[in-house]
Amino acid sequence: MNDKGNNIFKEILKTGIADPNSIDKYSKNYLLIQEQIEEFAGKEPEQFIDFITDILTRAILLPIQADNQDTALTIFSTLNDKGLALSDADIFEAKIYNHLSCEEKPQFIEA
Repeated sequence: MNDKGNNIFKEILKTGIADPNSIDKYSKNYLLIQEQIEEFAGKEPEQFIDFITDILTRAILLPIQADNQDTALTIFSTLNDKGLALSDADIFEAKIYNHLSCEEKPQFIEA
């Protein structure tokens, strides 16, 4: 994640608002998820309440910071090894990504 992506993501988390005209992936994904949640909550309010209750009672969020992408991938693989199994494709993708040069790694869309 680059500095611009960090700033956009932090602002969305802080305000709960994403610019609908923005072209960055964070804003687009936030708006899509927001739209889908509103649609689901409108169609199935009781199931939505159950869903939120399950998240609040079962999920544990742990903030973890890594110095670089390689460390982040190692932490991700290690933590996931103790929880739900990663698919072979997930493991393969992480291993390939780990060996790509900076120029070869996919870049975030710049606004």
